[in-house]
This record gives sequence, C-alpha cells and structure tokens, in this order.
Amino acid sequence: MAGKYLKKLRQYRIPIKTSDNVIVDIVSESKSLSSLNVDIELVNISSSGVGVYIPSHHILDEVFDVELRFQKLSLTGRAHVVRRTKEETREFDDYVGVEFVEVDVFLLQNFIHDIVSNMSSRRLKKLMVDMIENEGRAVINENENLEVSAHILTELFHAFEKYNNSYSLMFLFAQEVKRTISAEKFRFYMFEHDGKDVSIFDFEEGKPSSSVLPISGNIKDVKDTGKIIRSRLSKKNVDDQFYSLLQTLFDVNIDTFILAPVIDKSGMTVGVIEFSNKNNHELFNEKDLYEVSLLSTIIGLNFSLHNDTENFEYAKKLQEFYDAGHLIGTSEESRYLNSFIDTTSLTEDNVFISGEYGVGKKLIAVNMHNKSPRSIHGIGHVNCHDIETEKDLTRVLSSDGEHTGILDFYSGGTIVFKDINFLSVELQEKLHNELVLRDDIRFMATSTQTLETLERGVGHDVIYRPLISFLSTKSVRVPALRERKEDIIPLTHFFAYQLCQSSDLAPKNISAEVLNHFSNYDWPGNISELRIALDRLIILGRDLKTLVYKRTRVLPLLDREIDHDFTIGLDLNHDFLDQSDAISSGDFEELYFYFYVEELVGMKHYEFFELAEHFDMEYDQFYERLFHAHDKALTYFGVNSELVSIYLEDKAAAA
Repeated sequence: MAGKYLKKLRQYRIPIKTSDNVIVDIVSESKSLSSLNVDIELVNISSSGVGVYIPSHHILDEVFDVELRFQKLSLTGRAHVVRRTKEETREFDDYVGVEFVEVDVFLLQNFIHDIVSNMSSRRLKKLMVDMIENEGRAVINENENLEVSAHILTELFHAFEKYNNSYSLMFLFAQEVKRTISAEKFRFYMFEHDGKDVSIFDFEEGKPSSSVLPISGNIKDVKDTGKIIRSRLSKKNVDDQFYSLLQTLFDVNIDTFILAPVIDKSGMTVGVIEFSNKNNHELFNEKDLYEVSLLSTIIGLNFSLHNDTENFEYAKKLQEFYDAGHLIGTSEESRYLNSFIDTTSLTEDNVFISGEYGVGKKLIAVNMHNKSPRSIHGIGHVNCHDIETEKDLTRVLSSDGEHTGILDFYSGGTIVFKDINFLSVELQEKLHNELVLRDDIRFMATSTQTLETLERGVGHDVIYRPLISFLSTKSVRVPALRERKEDIIPLTHFFAYQLCQSSDLAPKNISAEVLNHFSNYDWPGNISELRIALDRLIILGRDLKTLVYKRTRVLPLLDREIDHDFTIGLDLNHDFLDQSDAISSGDFEELYFYFYVEELVGMKHYEFFELAEHFDMEYDQFYERLFHAHDKALTYFGVNSELVSIYLEDKAAAA
C-alpha cells in the first residue's frame, strides 16, 4: 500500500502569489516592519497561521501582531514564530512559519474564502487536488479502500464558495481527473432507492436524470464486490448487458473503461463512477486507478454530507405520509392495504383484520376509523385476553351507576375487539347478542388466525359463527413483514426519525450494516419488533450520529406484539426516580433482560439453565448478570420476580 497521513486541512497552507495582492505586515510594540522598510512577502495562509519571507538579519519578538489586507477586508491576529529556516532559493531571506495564538477564526475563514474565490479555475483545480491528496491516505492496491477524512469536504466546500454547490465542485474535480488520466468521458451511475436500478447523475442539476436502467453486467459486479474493474468492450459483440442497453438507448460508444464503487461514510454503495475511452485505445493503468479511487472516495463523502439532509427530508415525508393515515411501505402488499383502508373507511361495514402479532392490525383499524365519517367520535379497544367470565364481559360492555360501558362511551364511533377468538364460545355468543342491537357503532375485530382458518375450525379455537360472520362484512389479511421486505428500509428510516424526535435527539443516519442486517432478518415479531430493535439501537447509540449494528446479549428482539404504551406491568419507584436522572441505557438493558428472562421462564419456554445458551452467554456470566439485574429491579420498582429470586437463592445455596 502506498500512502501517508499528512497534516489536517486546517493546517494546510494555501499558496499565495504576489499577483494575489494580499498585503501582510508584522507589528511589534506599535511599530510595523513595513514602516521600518523591512520587506515582508506572504507565502501562504491557513486558518492556523501564515508563512512569510523576511530578511535573515531581522529578529522577531516572542509575540507580535500580524496584519492582513485583501481588497476591502482587513484582519489582525496575535501570533508567534513556530519555525524559521533559511530559504535556499532566496539568498538574503528566511522562511518564517507564524502561528496565530489569538485571532477571530470566523473573520479569518472569510478572509481565506475571499482569496480563494478570486483564483482561476486552473489554479483551483491544482489547489483542490493538492489539498485532498495531502489530507487523505492514497491507496493504490485494488483490494484496499482509499480513505479521506469527512471534514476535508466540509472545509473544501466552504473554501470554494464561488461554486454554486458541492456537486459543481465534484464535477470540477472529475473533469481534472478525466484530463489527468486521458479519458474521453466521465459518468456517475447512481443507484435508486430500491437497489435494482441505476440512473446517470446530472452534476449541473444536482440530481439523477429521469432515465433509469436495470443494474446488470459490470456495474452489478462492482456493486456486489466493491472492487474496481478495468476492462475493454468488444467492438463486434458487446457482451455486457448494461453497456449493450446503454449504447442502444443513448448511442454511446465505449471502448476501454474503468469502474469504481462510490461508497458513503456509512459503508453503503451509492453508485459507480465510470471513465471511458482512454487515449489511443489504451487500457487504464495503475496510476489511473489511484486517481479514480481518490475521486470515488471524495464523491462518496460528498453524497454522505448530502444524504444526511436527504435522509432527514425523506423521513419527514414518511412522517407526513403516516400522519395522513397511510401505512409506511413501498411493497405491493402495503399499497393494497392502503387502498383497502381508503375504500373501506367510507363504508359502514364491520371489518375483520387478521395477521401475526406486530404486523399493524390495530393501526389499520385506527386509520379506517380516522378516515371515516365516524372520526368525529372516538375509537375504543377491547383486549379479549382480559375477558374470562360473563361478569368481565358485562362490566366492559354495559354501564351502571359507577362507570360507563364501552358501548355507551363510544356510541357513534368505532370499537375494535383484539383477538376475538380468545373469548370462549359462550362469551362470543353473549357478545354477539349485545352487538347486533347497536347500529350506532361500527365494529372491527382482529385475530392472529385468518378468517378462513377460524371458519374451518382448524386448531384449538372454537368460534361462534354468527359473531364472526357479523364482524366480517369485510375482511383483510395483513402480511407478515418477512413477506414484504421492501417495507423494511422505509420503516427503519421512519421509526429512527420518530424515535429521535420523541427523545429530543438529533436525527440519526443508519449504517449500511444495520440496513443489511435488518433486510436479511425474518422479524418474527414483525413491525413491533423492528420498532423495538431501533429503539434499542438509539438508546445504545444516543451519542452517535450514525446508528451501527450492535449484537448485544442482554437485549433479545421481542417475538410478540407490544403496543406503543407497553409497560413492564409494575409501577416505577417514583421516590427513587425523583432523586436521580432518567433510567440510564445500562440500567434499561438490565431491566429489559431481567423481565424478559422472567417472561420466558414463566411461559415455560425455557428453564433457567437453558437461557445462557439462548442468550449466547457463559452460564456464570448469565447468573452474574441476572443477579445484578435482580437488584436493579428492586431499586426501580420496589419488588422483584419470585421466580428469579428462587433461582438465585438455589444457585447461591448450591455454590
């Protein structure tokens, strides 16, 4: 690997020519060198200091003022000498490196910007390449990635403010690379959001062109492998599917080409750059590879800076879409569900909604209600798991002197019965007899079993057919998230935005690693599990700008539905919380782990000795973590689990 780390951009000294007409003077004890007829020549300038030529015989004080003037701007800063060397090319002068110890940084940056903005395009190109190559680590090996700090781009964009935007700056750099490697054409193929298509990016407009091509051939190979490809196309028979289509549609002729992946700072490949038709029909060489690698890295960082804003705007649009009563997702299934909501909400039909836990059945019911004429009234929810006796059902439905039953409370509105099939058949019959008397309420029901399964009597659920028939004038099945994986990425962006907003955090980017992991996971807990997983990542990475995947042994993903108002089921110890800050992320992990262990054992899914393997932990490590979490539960809630207490006591006694 050929490369080196050099000084930071803030220390990079921009060369100054006499023709730039930047005037410098040094003032010490109220006397300036220019007034003493001491010749000073400004050599370079940066945000940390200046370099000057001064006569070798002249001695500078320990601390002095540097005065700079350019056109109508003037600037003064307190400074000292950090380096003084004999200048070999100038017989009577020394080169003096001067560092500011006190200066208005904002004014200094503006001063530099104005100087740079008056430079010619040719000089700017050379300056830009020098700055980037001095900042970065240049890698020529094809199997290595070239690295450049992200901060250089932000400072470059400020420095070159004469350009409208960073895209025109990138195009300027691309044109310089094209000239350097003797290529005829340059293109940037930008991947669409679906990852299946590509469009040619228009740097003048700052956006992709409207023409879209499927990703195939060498472009697909670069996307899949992340490696640079240098090759030549056969003139007689273009055997590359992508280039064959490109030549047919746009009448382009490509001989030799070099392709490099453009990877943003989160590790996601956002596109491919291409230089084609090297002079004299030559193949692109190793030196060309270095130049193209540098450009692809810079463009990747450039798009990272823009994607921060674009992802935020995209998430805001998703929030607006959600607020308008639409489900988030681009899949055909989501489009059908949104269409079903829109059409069914305008009717008075009762609706049966089926689907696994966590797919969003409750949200669909709420959206249908909110879009219906009944939205001026409320929507109520009944969890059928809580109704075990006729007395329970009567108290839920009917009013008495002490409380208002749900039928009266939501008169004119909508009532949703969650997991209707969990009611005994006797209670289903009684419920049916009550509901058919009320034509002032719209009824909906949800179930993890499909309507067809319940009607066939498959499984352990026994149904009262008249009730199910009454509740299913219209019916819809909500597919599991694994059946509509196209929805995972937009849902991830949406939840990340929503959770950051609710936690008063700045918007977070999502790394390619997280998106890849989420896209390849089956999500047995569906959308609820996805939201909880993101909540966990945000809690663990609240100080990070970009969310990264963390495989943690204490926060397993949940496999059951959890509503937004989910609680552990215990009252917090408010006396303790009043004396401390909010629950820390570490304590949150321990509490989550503790109550999840209790649930798994309580539901007889696992024995304690099996859980260490389930969490991929050593048994002693599992015991120690559970022991500490046991104390945390007592601290926060004033009680802890009897099951866990017995286990810990038995383990201690056996030790």
